[in-house]
Amino acid sequence: MLRLTTLFLTVALPFFVLFVPTAYAQKENLPWGVERIRADQVWDTDWTQDFIANPGANAGQGVRVAVIDTGIASHPDLAGRVVDGVSYVVGKQYWEDDNGHGTHVAGTIAAIDNGNHLIGVAPRVFLYAVKVDPTNLDHVVAGIYWAVGKGVHIISMSLGSPEDYPPLKQACDYAYSQGVLLIAASGNSADPVSYPAKYESVVAVGATYSNDNRWEFSNYGPELEFAAPGVNINSTFPPNAYQKRTGTSHAVPHVTGTAALIFASKVDPSYDLNRNGRWDNLEVREKLKDTALDLDGEGRDGYFGYGLVNAWYSNQRPPGDINYDLMVDVIDLSIVAFYYGTTPQDPQWWFGRRADINIDNIIDIADISIVSMHYGEIDP
Repeated sequence: MLRLTTLFLTVALPFFVLFVPTAYAQKENLPWGVERIRADQVWDTDWTQDFIANPGANAGQGVRVAVIDTGIASHPDLAGRVVDGVSYVVGKQYWEDDNGHGTHVAGTIAAIDNGNHLIGVAPRVFLYAVKVDPTNLDHVVAGIYWAVGKGVHIISMSLGSPEDYPPLKQACDYAYSQGVLLIAASGNSADPVSYPAKYESVVAVGATYSNDNRWEFSNYGPELEFAAPGVNINSTFPPNAYQKRTGTSHAVPHVTGTAALIFASKVDPSYDLNRNGRWDNLEVREKLKDTALDLDGEGRDGYFGYGLVNAWYSNQRPPGDINYDLMVDVIDLSIVAFYYGTTPQDPQWWFGRRADINIDNIIDIADISIVSMHYGEIDP
């Protein structure tokens, strides 16, 4: 359990960043948050569990993500991911991250697997680094317009303010109208959802522990849309290091990465409302809602939103296709049946995780129901 004395919160500033200082964490291939939302099941398709994005697998390739934060420093696990950037901080370049926050967020979104380090949710996306002073709202506004001009699919904002700022709302609404999906932190003060997450045009994200309980400092309210791992998140940190940090800031990149995986996937006709043959921001948002794990069984609520974001379910095509053969058939039913009743405490759990479609950590009737509902479907 976190102790209040370990928290660092710049409450006097309009934008805040919260973290738990730690020694550099042990390097690992699969951070617990990436595993919890089952992102690895999307791109580690050969059943080897080596946590490497396999050739031809969906790892977010082609998707452009702007990270409005403190910059993204050079790091071996981010090699080739940052393709462009801009800095609104006088005298600083976008690759200078003297805070480390932006680099940490970027790692959770897109860290590559280079052998013995860690991997992010969508390790082949293109990152656009927007370096801002988080206390300067005008920086953030300018960064949003810059990102829209670059044609990004997603703007990720692990920042927040308790105060509404009309130019910020205008910028967010404009970006959303241009087809950009905006995702932001709900806040770290156990108060109502902060801005810009509170705006209707922005997806608000709260933080959870590894046991799916809500992190007690995560902001709440009717605007909250999703929950995601946010406690003791291990990720890239300058210079060439790793660190564990906590906060809704570090929940956001899990949702950002999952959205990127959807954008990179073949469009689902049932979500392609305008029949344009590609994913649009509203459609991706709906897919995220429909596939989230309801953590309290009460539907959307102010503490978890629609629930825990689910990268695995949101990228199955058709839903229930566990073995990637583009059809839901007796093989998929057999896989669920074989692992039926398996939980994380069982020795076979890691081999059967693909059968836990709704990621509730129990392979049960809900998973069989998903396969049965889509039985006989093929990928058109």
